[in-house]
Amino acid sequence: MNSMGDRYTIQIKCANCGEENEHWHAESSCNMDFVCSKCKKTNWVYMGFTSKIVDEKELKELYKDFGCE
Repeated sequence: MNSMGDRYTIQIKCANCGEENEHWHAESSCNMDFVCSKCKKTNWVYMGFTSKIVDEKELKELYKDFGCE
């Protein structure tokens, strides 16, 4: 598990439909994805606060890469 770090409440657009979503982002707490309130797609949030649509398999791999199994 990662050590304590920065956390942010951000407004971020869904990579699929462009809907603005509020997201509490914290890599150290393994909170790096959100489900769009409009289209219900899962978005992975990168540190530059950009998002990418991911499926369940990719989501698990991304969290594993961050040590958040």
